[in-house]
Amino acid sequence: MQTHNRHEASRRTVIRRALLYGALFFLTALLQCSFFPELSFLPAIPNLTLGALVAVSLFDTRETALISAIASGFLLDTLGSSGLSLTPLFFLLIAAVFSGIAKKILPSFITYAVLMLPASFCGALYTLLMLKISGGTAPLGGLITSTLLPELILTLVFSLPLCIPAKLISRFVDAKSKFKL
Repeated sequence: MQTHNRHEASRRTVIRRALLYGALFFLTALLQCSFFPELSFLPAIPNLTLGALVAVSLFDTRETALISAIASGFLLDTLGSSGLSLTPLFFLLIAAVFSGIAKKILPSFITYAVLMLPASFCGALYTLLMLKISGGTAPLGGLITSTLLPELILTLVFSLPLCIPAKLISRFVDAKSKFKL
């Protein structure tokens, strides 16, 4: 009887985790694909989904981060209507690396802000790579100043508030990370 209750509670936790993180990633992907492209005064589109993924990698387990990476990558490709690309694999690599780093340091807002710098840089490099692969003819120097730097800065600025909902969700779903939050 006790094993059935534990199994049922575990199943409810997994469902709750999937729904809450799914809502977080859906909202960030929707903003990234629908809202920010309409803001003509911004020189680039911030990668909010990457910011949410780094937050999940910091505050939840490695397995949750890896599953979130694949799901959010496919979601971003679907909502972005760019067809199937390498985003799920890129996000999987980011989640694996950053969840490994995150488990060695105390999760906090400062840690999240520090981790977002290399993650944002990797995201901007990925965008630059995808532009070059898709046949972009712009010179590399022009792409760095017109794409890489603005995306890096905007991703950092707009992703910082994502730390708060990710931390709240991880507390609510009783994330089994190395540290108690």
